[in-house]
Amino acid sequence: MAELLVRHLGSSIYADVRLLSGAMPEAERRRLGQYQYQRELVMLEDLVIRQKSERGKEAARLALQLQEKLHDSHVAGRRYEGLPRAAGRSVLQLSVRKGLVQLTYLVVQVGRLPVDVTLDDICGTTALHEAASHGKDSCVALLLGVGADPLRRDRYDQTPRLLAAMFGHKSTEQLLALHEPRDPPCRAGTTAEQANHNYDAYLRRYEKLGSEKRESLTPIDRHYPERVTCRLMEAIGVQELWERAGDALVDFSRGEAREVKDAVMKELHSIIEKIAQEDSLYNGKLRLVGSSEDGSKIYCPDEMDVNLLITPKNVKVEVEETPKGLAPAKGNYKMSIVADAPGLQGNKLMYNLFLLLHKCLAKYTLQDERLSFVPPGLSSTQVGAALTLAWQGKEYPLLLVGVDLVPVLELPWHEKISKPKLIKDTAKTFHVSNTADGYWRCSFALTEATVLKKLSPIRRRVMVMGKVLLSCLKTEPWMPQHMKHLCTWFVDRAWKIIVPNGFCFKNAFLSWLQEQAEDQQVTSQEEARFCTEALIAIYRQLCDEPEVLRGHLRPGRISAYFGGDFEGIKQGEGAPLIVRCLEEQLEKE
Repeated sequence: MAELLVRHLGSSIYADVRLLSGAMPEAERRRLGQYQYQRELVMLEDLVIRQKSERGKEAARLALQLQEKLHDSHVAGRRYEGLPRAAGRSVLQLSVRKGLVQLTYLVVQVGRLPVDVTLDDICGTTALHEAASHGKDSCVALLLGVGADPLRRDRYDQTPRLLAAMFGHKSTEQLLALHEPRDPPCRAGTTAEQANHNYDAYLRRYEKLGSEKRESLTPIDRHYPERVTCRLMEAIGVQELWERAGDALVDFSRGEAREVKDAVMKELHSIIEKIAQEDSLYNGKLRLVGSSEDGSKIYCPDEMDVNLLITPKNVKVEVEETPKGLAPAKGNYKMSIVADAPGLQGNKLMYNLFLLLHKCLAKYTLQDERLSFVPPGLSSTQVGAALTLAWQGKEYPLLLVGVDLVPVLELPWHEKISKPKLIKDTAKTFHVSNTADGYWRCSFALTEATVLKKLSPIRRRVMVMGKVLLSCLKTEPWMPQHMKHLCTWFVDRAWKIIVPNGFCFKNAFLSWLQEQAEDQQVTSQEEARFCTEALIAIYRQLCDEPEVLRGHLRPGRISAYFGGDFEGIKQGEGAPLIVRCLEEQLEKE
C-alpha cells in the first residue's frame, strides 16, 4: 500500500502521513513535526489577514487558538478534553479545505472529533468529502488512514471520490479509487468515472482561442509578462475572436440552458418563501441580473447573479461628501440609510440573510434531481451570499453553477445620482445594497441589464468579443493548474498576467455605447472590422489619454457609468498592451 501511495501521489504526501502516524524515527518525527506546526501557524496567520469576510477571519482565528492547544496536548502525550463539537467541526472544515494536514490530525486524533462527523449541514459533507472536493491529497490520505468512510454519501448521494472527480482533482480521485474501487452513482445517476469524463467535456467548452500556440510559450517567454501577453494576443487573433463571439454566447431562451436557469430560479423562489416566513423583511421579488439576464453569458450557463428586491417603508437616504483624500478609492459621495426597521441597521440586511439561508438550507433538499449542493455550498460575500451547485444533465453533463444572491432596497431615485444618457429620464427608482462593513452602496445591476438587453446584434457582438478576449487572458478559479499555468509568468513564483477586470471593461463599453448613433448601419462585409475597431476604442478608454499614439499609452482610471460619484475609481491595468496588440493585428489583417 505504501508503494502504491508513493507511486500515485508522490513521496511528499506519503511523508506527511508517515510523520503524523508515527511511522518515522522519533528524532526526525519531532523535527519535522515542529517544522510543520510552525508552517501551518504562519498559513493560518496569513489567512486571518487575507480573508475578506469577518466570518472567515473568525474561523481562522479559532483555528489558530485550537492549533496551539491541540499541539501542546499532543507533545505532552495526552488527549485534549476541551474541544467543543461546533468549534471542532469549524476548524476541521477549514483545515481540510486548506490542506492543513497537521491540524487535521490534531483535531481528529488529539481532539477526538469523530472522523465522519458531518461538517456542512447544507451539503451533508464529512471531512473526507471536503478534502476530496478541494483536491487536498495529504488530508485525504490521512483521513483514510484514521478510518474515514470513502463510501459515505452526502445529502445528494455524492461520495468523496465523486466530488473529487466533479472538481477535476485527478490524483485525489485516483487515491480514493485505489482505497475503495466501488463507484456507486449519486442521486443524478452519475458515477465518479463518468464525472471524470464530464469534467473534461466541461473544460472543452471553455477551451481558449489559440490553444496550440499557448503551449508553445518557452521558459524565456514566461519570464516577461509583456511577452506572455503579446504571445497570447497573437494566439487569439482578431478574426478568430470575431468568429468565436458568434458561437460563444449562451442562449437562455431554449434548450437545457433554459432548464438550468428555470430550475435554479425555481429553487431560489422556494428558499426565499421559507426565509420570508421567518422574517417578513425578505418577502421581496427575485430578479435575475448580470450576464445571464442581459444576454452576454459566454461558454456555459454556470453563473447567475440574482437580486432580492425589497421595498421598505419609512426609509430615508442620507448622502454626504467623502473626505477628499478618500474620494478616488471610495467615490465622491457616501450613502447611509436611516430606517426604523431593526433589520436595516448596520450590516444586518446581508448578515441576517446569510444566517437565514444557512438555517433554511440545512433542512432544504433541492427538488430537481439534476441539481445538488457541492462544497462550499453556502458562503458569504461582501454584499450577500453565494451558493455553489452542480448541474448534471444531458446537454450539460456537468456544470459547477455559482449563484450570487444580493438583497437590495428599491428606493425613489435620489437627486444626487446623475442620470446618464443611456437611461435618460426613464429611471424612477434605484437600488442600494448593504455591505459587510455596515455601509450602503448603489446597486445598478438591474439597470445595466435593462440597457444591455436592448443591444443591437452588432453591438452585442462587440461586447461579447471583449468578454471572450478577457477570458482568454485569464482562467476560472475551478480550472486545473495546467490551464491556469497558460496565463501566468514567472520570476521566483507564478504571477497572473495583468488584464483589466470585468468592471473596467463593462463601464468602458457603456461609455462607448453612449456615443454611438442609434441609427448606425453596418454591412455584413464591414462587421468584423467595425467590431475590432470598436473593441480598440473601448480599451483605449481604459488608458489615461485615449488619443495618444500607440506605444505611448498608460493605464488610466475608469469610474462606474451608473452612480460613478458613489463608487471608487479602478485602474485600467493591462489595457495599453491590449490596444497595441489589437491595432497591430488589425493592420496585418
